[in-house]
Amino acid sequence: MKSVLSFMLLLFGCFSAISASEVIIEPEALTRLSDALLSLPLRQSERAKALDALKRERHSMPLSRKRSLMTEKIGRAYVAENLDSAMLYFNRAISEAKALGADDDLVRFRMQLYAMLPMRGITRESIDMFEDIDYATLSYENKRFYWQSAAELYHTAQMPYPDGIYKQAYLARTLTAIDSLKKYYPPQSPLIMYLDGHRSLLHGDMDMAVANFMEVLPELADKPELRAFAMMIVSDYYSDKPDSRQRYVSLLLSRAANSLGRGLVRPALLARLGEALIEEGEAELGRKCISLSLKTPDKSYADAYGRVDRSSYAHYLTDEATRSRRHLLVFSTLALLLTVSAAAVVFRQRRRVKALQSVVQNSEKYSTELLKSSDGEVQNSVNLAFFIFEMLQEFEVYVSRKLKTGQAKDLYSELEEGRYMRLQREKLFEAFDSNFLSSYPSFVERLNELLLPERRLSLPEANRMTPELRIAAFLRLGISDSARIAHGLGLSVNTVYTYRNRLRGRAVDRDSFERDLREIR
Repeated sequence: MKSVLSFMLLLFGCFSAISASEVIIEPEALTRLSDALLSLPLRQSERAKALDALKRERHSMPLSRKRSLMTEKIGRAYVAENLDSAMLYFNRAISEAKALGADDDLVRFRMQLYAMLPMRGITRESIDMFEDIDYATLSYENKRFYWQSAAELYHTAQMPYPDGIYKQAYLARTLTAIDSLKKYYPPQSPLIMYLDGHRSLLHGDMDMAVANFMEVLPELADKPELRAFAMMIVSDYYSDKPDSRQRYVSLLLSRAANSLGRGLVRPALLARLGEALIEEGEAELGRKCISLSLKTPDKSYADAYGRVDRSSYAHYLTDEATRSRRHLLVFSTLALLLTVSAAAVVFRQRRRVKALQSVVQNSEKYSTELLKSSDGEVQNSVNLAFFIFEMLQEFEVYVSRKLKTGQAKDLYSELEEGRYMRLQREKLFEAFDSNFLSSYPSFVERLNELLLPERRLSLPEANRMTPELRIAAFLRLGISDSARIAHGLGLSVNTVYTYRNRLRGRAVDRDSFERDLREIR
């Protein structure tokens, strides 16, 4: 018995030694990030309430210039979190300014809208409309807006292009716009240094760009989006410099805490931060960041500037599941060893022997079932992750082939119309249906037990689930946000609400239906 206990303690000691890792991150920075993650729902709620208050105030106003300016303000606020909503409000502001005959406001609203369109794939049309603006007729303030919008427009337009004549042409226009914009700020303005940093960045002079951005960062506290962009460039600069690892991680921590503190989730940033934290021994906090990154879609302007294949970070979560499974196997084996050893010591005492044998049998059965279930779920999760990765590789090859053969226009058309995405979504649904029903083979049967006999569902042929069954599957997996389900299934939120209400209407007990659904094994 003592030898078994000593063996267990030795193993525990090994696990402690393996998991230990040198922490080089300041505790204050980790605390700030942890607090920001905990308070994120509150910050998001506060942000949403502030926007709702602005929308209610606007709605209560009669048509007037004050109302159109408030519409513009709401649009600008949405740029940081939902570009589609921002464009919706700028279109409303344009309609209001047009009805009022407010020409100066009208052209300013249009310029800001045109600058956003390339972020949604509408590039050529937005440039044509922008270049139709008669610059000579603009007011002094609108001329500043003109060059600011031009810099944003051309900078975004060049991003999808490989190095070549189109990219260089748009970069040249971006630089011209930045030089023209600088004339509208006094020499001592921090925005001059920011624009100089941006100009150096476009020229490829990273050392000078980082120097400018680092110097101006303290003066951009009242311009959070400019500050976020500058910090992103600086952190990217240090990302591949081993001797500057401390500065890189510190910048990521600061960026994440700042954005989360404003109620904003930047998925690409959190994925990189999560990876860095795991590598530095802060595995739990790192996995929280990666998990939040993977489940949060980025609908803001930032996705156009910092698009990252976040699925490549999923292995940090699946690796943890594998480690947990291994630990479970070790602990189950130790439990069996301990039980068998105890049985050998008291072998002569028949009653206790029988009791211990029963414990052994139950432990073996429980361990086998638990490991089998864990193996299946982890395997299905990894298979689905591999399938998604293969889809991304296929998409990369498809895009590369289109661009190499000069079919960029066809590619943009297909992406804008959603044809390619519809095909890929169907493939993903097929893989999801197969993996889910493999993990929960009796799911439809158990679901039907919750429904009225005359209103039960049937599984279509070839194990393909209907949208209604997929929504039930998402609810079983604990995903209850209708907006997220709608985004994942390519449906409208209203359609998801309709299906959920229809499912609940079929239930024997409507009040407890979704809770009972989550308990299906």
